[in-house]
Amino acid sequence: PARRSSEPPVLEFGRGVRPVSVPEAWPMPEQAVIGSTMIDGVNGRTEVVATFPASVQEAAAYYVTNLPITGFDILRSEGTDGEWVIEFSGQGVTGKVSFKIVGSGASAVTFEFNTE
Repeated sequence: PARRSSEPPVLEFGRGVRPVSVPEAWPMPEQAVIGSTMIDGVNGRTEVVATFPASVQEAAAYYVTNLPITGFDILRSEGTDGEWVIEFSGQGVTGKVSFKIVGSGASAVTFEFNTE
């Protein structure tokens, strides 16, 4: 049977496009470039890797500011100039955002979403 576009697939890898399983309210700055994506529909897990033209501190500050505004609770937020981790819950998911420096003024960000 054909699956509806709103249902996550069993396992799907993608690139460059926000997966359907990412909560609609999830904030994503326009400057972010989405790289690889993975949806594991069996285990209720989605992973998105993106690059931000910002330092780790700037990228983390964007999420510390915008997650509560869009309905997510920050459970933990800590790190250094070179890496940062934010754990969150809300909008039917729990997860983690990991930031790592990849160059001067650029950060790689990995988003992990787990369906509750």
